Amino acid sequence: MQGSRLAAAIAMILLLAPGAPRAFAKGLFGVQTHAIRVLEPPDVAGEYEGAIGDFGTPLYGASLTGRVLAPKDNGNGCERFEDEGYEAKWVDSDTPVIFLLSRGECFFVEKAYHAQRAGAAAVIVADTKPEPLITMTTPRDNPTVQELVPEIEIPTALVTKKLGDDLRRVLGAGGTVVLEMNWEEAVSNPDGRVEWELWTTANDGCGKSCEQQAEFKRRSAALQVELQSKGYTEFTPHFKIRACDRLSLYAREDCAKKCIRGGRYCSYTGVAAPHNETYGERDVVVEDLRQLCVYDRLRERGQAEMWWNYAAGFAKECRMEDKAFDGKCARRVMEGMEVGGGSQSFVREVEACVGDPDEDAAHPVLERERRMEREMFKAGRGRVSYLPSIIVNGDQYRGRLERSSVLRALCAGFQENSEPGLCLADTMQTNECAGEDHGCWTNPNSAKESATCLDTFRGHLCQCPRGFIGDGFRCEPMNECTLGIANCHQICVDTEDGYECECEDGFLKVSGTSQCVLEDACKVDNGGCEQLCRSTTGEPECYCNVGYSIGADGRTCRDIDECAMGLDECEMRCINADPITSGGLRYMCACDPGYTLDFSDPHMRKCIESDKVLESLGVEEPKGKSPGHVAVEIVLATFLSALVVGAAGFVYYKFYHQRRLDREIKAILEQYVPLDDKPKGEGKLKRTNTMASDYEVEPATSTTLVENR
Repeated sequence: MQGSRLAAAIAMILLLAPGAPRAFAKGLFGVQTHAIRVLEPPDVAGEYEGAIGDFGTPLYGASLTGRVLAPKDNGNGCERFEDEGYEAKWVDSDTPVIFLLSRGECFFVEKAYHAQRAGAAAVIVADTKPEPLITMTTPRDNPTVQELVPEIEIPTALVTKKLGDDLRRVLGAGGTVVLEMNWEEAVSNPDGRVEWELWTTANDGCGKSCEQQAEFKRRSAALQVELQSKGYTEFTPHFKIRACDRLSLYAREDCAKKCIRGGRYCSYTGVAAPHNETYGERDVVVEDLRQLCVYDRLRERGQAEMWWNYAAGFAKECRMEDKAFDGKCARRVMEGMEVGGGSQSFVREVEACVGDPDEDAAHPVLERERRMEREMFKAGRGRVSYLPSIIVNGDQYRGRLERSSVLRALCAGFQENSEPGLCLADTMQTNECAGEDHGCWTNPNSAKESATCLDTFRGHLCQCPRGFIGDGFRCEPMNECTLGIANCHQICVDTEDGYECECEDGFLKVSGTSQCVLEDACKVDNGGCEQLCRSTTGEPECYCNVGYSIGADGRTCRDIDECAMGLDECEMRCINADPITSGGLRYMCACDPGYTLDFSDPHMRKCIESDKVLESLGVEEPKGKSPGHVAVEIVLATFLSALVVGAAGFVYYKFYHQRRLDREIKAILEQYVPLDDKPKGEGKLKRTNTMASDYEVEPATSTTLVENR
């Protein structure tokens, strides 16, 4: 067991040492970089990368341009720069000084601290080995050096050995090196909302780091509640948990005392003296779990931002120093919160979520935390290896755990010109639009029509005035027509104030829009109508012949069943008819048995008794004839009438179908051979199925009648 403890301690020392191997650090840290642009001299000029140090204050969303100084003595910065000439020579100038130091011999923190005391505005540490960039961290096991971390307020970065050698070569030859350290894109800024996470601990008795975390929560709570409640940010707290049996840091008999749930979950931070006489790591992991449950219950209520109120209240009221780091104090803090459903119900739900720490079973909330950390590592975002750790829009934050420094990183995570107003405060950034040297385009003909300067957190934007196009630094009159951005249906006409839309000949513009419609929409394909079409507003309006009604599609026509609708004038029976197939008849009348249509009625709608047919025709019954004789005469008269009607029908039938056959043949020929002798006004053929013999002739009046006015 002692061997396991020694191995873990050696691994931690290797991690924190200035020369920690890249292979070890790669799995634990996500190396965050920013741009370093060498402006002078020309032979070295170009863009390079620098790894942001995990201490100091990166200028997220901004940049720093300065002259590079490589001290000849104390080139690694491990000693104080006693020569006041550094400050006299460089700090008095208008250009900031950036110290170039070598890696090795001491901790990174010491190098930055000494350079800052000598007047440096930033520190660049050059690697001494040709290897990929790593993150410069702080020594957690060295309290003396750890005390220097809060004192460092300047940006720090690590660069490759090659870049460091090139810069020293120029400086050694008496040349000047000017470079820009740029953090404008160091944090992803995809949209108008920032998503960020804080990996922390509820412990306030582990030393300086835990005290800083508690202070950060107390000082940041009000600000973070405001940002999240207004939808600017989405925050999620996380707590790093480890297992007793996996790291073997404790003897198994100590697991139940220092961990919960059968040794499955232990605090990542210990309790230092003198607080360890009262509290242990078990108390810390229980409170870590409670704060996760508080967040989950608040999120269910739509009040996730109030987690900050609880975390700040606990950090203030429930300190180990005051012997109040326990569940009773936590309940008092929760009871004082204004949550939906009442505080008492909220407290019960949180306590039910925490459950029994002695239960020998997995806890879903703590398992979720472990799973999330594993997924983050698999996604290439690094692993949370120490606390606190902050992740903004998927990028690990590097710098001090201090309200304004973290706020700067959050402001850098907003899409340009979408940040909240507090990000534009003078204490956060410089208003580049305040003076006249912002560089936005000025119209030589009209100052009122010049580009507008928009101050943003990462700099400023220039916006061309209405009617002009460009990037804001250069603008020219806009021709929406040639650019293809005008919203015209047919013709675009460029004007001094923009553009106007017009229509082609034969079209009318719809009032209040840029749309054009046909002046007579019935001229093209009968307006899409099956029978009749009229155009009064530029749009086709379909309607039907007598005996038909317009269909649901507004274009086709359907036969009206006058019989079913009671529109007929028949005395007895009504038979519906299609006007097209019945020669124009909409319906026909019929009589009941024993009755016959009255031939004296010109409309054939009335019925009379069958034995009164002759009387209705004005024929007198012959006198002196027997009833049988009269009956024979009636039969003969009826037969002769039927014969006459049949003969007339046969003649009409022959004539009608001969013309129909001629038209079908002509229609078929017209598909292959143009015929110029087609009589005007003749009806068109309507195909009812796929056979040539199934064409029907539509009456000329049903297809050529178009009302245009």
